[in-house]
Amino acid sequence: MNSDLPFKEKIANFIDGSLQTSLQYPYLETYIVSQINKGSCHKRDVEEDELKKLYADIEKEMELGNIEKMAPVQFVLNMISLLVFPSAVRPLFLENMMIDDKEFDALIADRKDIILNMLFKN
Repeated sequence: MNSDLPFKEKIANFIDGSLQTSLQYPYLETYIVSQINKGSCHKRDVEEDELKKLYADIEKEMELGNIEKMAPVQFVLNMISLLVFPSAVRPLFLENMMIDDKEFDALIADRKDIILNMLFKN
């Protein structure tokens, strides 16, 4: 996120990296959620100045009309939710949607463009 790339490209790279991690470690999100619920996984990963810069970048994109206007934290929450939720509920999704691991991985691999289209107007 600290690169000089255009904002949408930075977000696309973040999404791509996150999805690749989900494919490489299919139950990582489920594990992290279980550790959070146990109270053993509350480490801050982001510095305050990095977060302020991210929010400023989001606000700039909103002013340019590239993103719906909302609180910047809502943009981040939307992005993380779209990335993490499918993998966090993977076992439930596999069973209820009657698909196998290979089909699920294909769905995850296709999510990058879907997420970008949901987050950005253009």
